[in-house]
Amino acid sequence: MKEYREIITFAYKGKEYKMYLDNRNKKFFTGIVDGIETYIPIEEYVDLLMMFSKKEGVMNITDDELNRMMNDNNYQNYNRVPEKKKKKRIVPKVIAGGVATLLTASVLMSGISNYQEQQDFRNKILSSGPTVEQEYVVDSSTAAPTEEKEATNTSNNDYQKYFTGGQADEEFILDTYIDNRDFSHRLYIFDMDHADLAFDYEQPTLDDFLQLINKNTQIDERFKPIMIEYCKDLFEKYPNVEKRQFYKNLQTLSVVEVDEQEMMKATISVDAVGCYVQDENRIYLLEGHEYKPGTWDYQVIYHELSHCMRDTQFKDKEGNDVYVKFCGLNYWDVPNAEAINSLFAVSLFDYEEKDIAYQYQSNYHKLILETIDNYTLDDYVNHSLSYYAQQLDKYNGDDNYATSMLALMETQYRDFHSSSFEAPQSEYYPLYDYLSKMYLGKHLNPNMSYEEARAVMDEMLEQLLFDVPEEYNIDTNHFYDYLNEYCNSIGISVNQNVK
Repeated sequence: MKEYREIITFAYKGKEYKMYLDNRNKKFFTGIVDGIETYIPIEEYVDLLMMFSKKEGVMNITDDELNRMMNDNNYQNYNRVPEKKKKKRIVPKVIAGGVATLLTASVLMSGISNYQEQQDFRNKILSSGPTVEQEYVVDSSTAAPTEEKEATNTSNNDYQKYFTGGQADEEFILDTYIDNRDFSHRLYIFDMDHADLAFDYEQPTLDDFLQLINKNTQIDERFKPIMIEYCKDLFEKYPNVEKRQFYKNLQTLSVVEVDEQEMMKATISVDAVGCYVQDENRIYLLEGHEYKPGTWDYQVIYHELSHCMRDTQFKDKEGNDVYVKFCGLNYWDVPNAEAINSLFAVSLFDYEEKDIAYQYQSNYHKLILETIDNYTLDDYVNHSLSYYAQQLDKYNGDDNYATSMLALMETQYRDFHSSSFEAPQSEYYPLYDYLSKMYLGKHLNPNMSYEEARAVMDEMLEQLLFDVPEEYNIDTNHFYDYLNEYCNSIGISVNQNVK
């Protein structure tokens, strides 16, 4: 039995489900039939994991206006009281062959094997699901574990060792590194504090970068001035971030322009306007665009270079496979990682840019970063997303709660983009409360009038909802309900007549 925190109840392809996160931030799903919570078939479980996953090693920028999917507003509206959902203990099982079977790495791989997907994508799915140290043979009459045997997973051994080590009730794990050079000849670095394990040279200078770009024949001359400008901005505004992985990538980086069909093949997305594919060390751009400061196309270049700047993979002198993955392992998702990357990219500009990729998520994280005092965009480069979650928990005094909020934000992104996925707006209230608590905590004080307090909330919502599509259906009334509760808690008299 494992401890989980409930994240959200949602509808997908006409069925109702609950999503949970365990103490290792792995997703688990159950079904709801006639109000009763049940285990779901392994095929449905894998389908849900795929819904929340993407092609491994591809980081892309999208234009939501290109092919926005509109949600069907026919899902019942629950009237739930928003609250920080408590943890509960669940035996993670799925229905396999008509039997409730404990969900293990082997069972999950068995379910994935029915899908014709590449191995790297299977590994990505596997690392998203629950893992345990032992595999169970289930008695079909009782659906209870009757025999134990050692579980093995040769295709993803390094990651599995990382996830399953330690006690089941171990606290939140911060991504650091996995050094398996003596066993599988692989080294994974998830935090720049351990980058010296991967690189045997000092931080390159700006001149080193500029010379490298000029020498690289795989970069068209058209793009070299933009990349040189990027490096200059990077050194000026972020002098202390780790740059050796970026220098390694620039040695072999290629930049290619492709048509929409080729872009779709590279990204598995109909909305992508640019992407960086790590295992190819290549930036794909849509052909026929001009890349001038102040344009969306210019942001695309900076966005993809910012991906290229953080992650690399190569063989060292001893023949070991080295993976520098500052995106992280213990917790990572597309919308949040892309949003913070978007904020980093535009922070390099010498002008203000509010029209940002992953607009709603970027707005949300921008407000957070302007509120908290223990995390900056320097930390985005140097650490994984789980470090961000850890710092949020420290700031708020929470116990591994930030990842639940990040997962909820990821779900809201899927909700907007998928016509087969929908959750009632009230499921996102904890997310709204989470942001409001931080923002109001910084900007309100008991000596304010209610009119002044409401002006603070007005300003927060103006920033949060800037250029956000109406189809997100953000319930702004809930923010003001939370404001009233907050004001009462700190002694500000609430004037209900103020609009």
